[in-house]
Amino acid sequence: MENDPKDTVQRLFAEVTAQLEDAAMAALKGQSPWIDANKARAAATAIRDNLAEVDRKLDAAEMIAARYLQD
Repeated sequence: MENDPKDTVQRLFAEVTAQLEDAAMAALKGQSPWIDANKARAAATAIRDNLAEVDRKLDAAEMIAARYLQD
């Protein structure tokens, strides 16, 4: 059975929201004046990777919406 496009889009948006929250928390943790440069670089890399995944999911949601959820 194929996934309902609306359910897929909603799931993708929920995943994006969770990933953005995680990225925000990681960024806040990185604001500590006691963090060292290596930890800051690792946090920045993790956030970039997270945002790249968010971008892919938003692209997928947009394509699904354009194809299946037209008014």
